Amino acid sequence: MNDAPPAVERLIVPDGAALTAAALERVRGWLLEAIQTKGRAVMALAGGKTPEHFYKELGNMDLPWENVLLLLGDERIAPGQEALSNAAMIRRSLMAGGRACMARFLAPELEGCSPQDAAHAYEADIARALGVAVGGDLVLDVVILGLGKDGHTASLFPGSPALMAQKAWIFAVPAPEVEPRVPRLTMTLPLISRARRVLFLAGGEEKLALAQRIWAEGGTMDAPAAKACPGDNCVWIISRRL
Repeated sequence: MNDAPPAVERLIVPDGAALTAAALERVRGWLLEAIQTKGRAVMALAGGKTPEHFYKELGNMDLPWENVLLLLGDERIAPGQEALSNAAMIRRSLMAGGRACMARFLAPELEGCSPQDAAHAYEADIARALGVAVGGDLVLDVVILGLGKDGHTASLFPGSPALMAQKAWIFAVPAPEVEPRVPRLTMTLPLISRARRVLFLAGGEEKLALAQRIWAEGGTMDAPAAKACPGDNCVWIISRRL
């Protein structure tokens, strides 16, 4: 394994097909590196529309998926509304009959409990799956993120109390001012930023302009996405067209 620290990579590609191709190349390499190094890879997945085609292609890749644990970077709390569920999107794209169905997908349980209880339960489930203690300095291998027009990523919105979390891995977030206006669970900034690799995927000229502002201003910009990856472990792939 190469112990040299990774460098920030920023790619601007023409369209969604190019975004998918670039993301596949990188994620495949990162997962294989983790599996070869420690026998297992742990990857947190983004929701939303942008990564869905990428997930479909990734799910067909020839990888030792039985050694991969998949988590959700955030989830919308909307029981009975499958169209809003990030977990449902992952199941119908990444895990819909391809090779990735061999992976273990650990999604939060949302039925019959408060958002806060769901957050604590998801932390406990992750800790149990990885054989670690809740609240420790967990290091994920790969975290995939999106980029909102307001600078949010995962379900970390501007001004959210979740941005102040220090020890928690998962935080319950009230319904934001953007659609869909439902409560969320989200991974916290410390957990995301500790990951070995963080991959941002976004599309459209508006998102590209926002990403370029984040790149120019770095961690000084008051946007959650700018805080999510302050180190050199970050890759951005932005397509000009959706």
